[in-house]
Amino acid sequence: MTTQRPPWYGKIRMANDEGDGATINQKSFITSLRRHIFSANNPLSNPVWDGNRPLILLNYWKAIIELLVDSSGTQTVIFKTNGVELFHTVSPTVFTHLATKSDFKKDTIKVLLKRGFGNLPPEHIGMSHSEWWHRGGAASGLNRGAIGKLANALSLAINVQENASGVQL
Repeated sequence: MTTQRPPWYGKIRMANDEGDGATINQKSFITSLRRHIFSANNPLSNPVWDGNRPLILLNYWKAIIELLVDSSGTQTVIFKTNGVELFHTVSPTVFTHLATKSDFKKDTIKVLLKRGFGNLPPEHIGMSHSEWWHRGGAASGLNRGAIGKLANALSLAINVQENASGVQL
């Protein structure tokens, strides 16, 4: 039986470490977690999730990787600050939907993200393709403002309700 390594294994450069193969430093990763995962608008910030939070985050990142990292061996920005910031920024939207269903399985996350990618406006559809995330591609040159706009567009796309006109008031 082979044990699969977690997606972030060896990719976070710990403080005072040379970190061959690391793609993001520990401070940047922890800052992003604090800002987005442990924020008041993210259901995972509630201590009730303390025991399950690591597995939920593992499933989240596995889903992202299965959707957006291809097997070509090309380096990806998903594991760099831009990928971390974008997907941690979107996480309150994702985890709110999942908490409502009480379902944080990887496949459920993939379905939700695919639906969001499918609802993106044409100017942002590129982020739903692995090539967009390749090192040197569009995702590499994003600044904080652009990441915020893309995260907002993906959150809005995830929140699209097909039955909004049939709501009872």
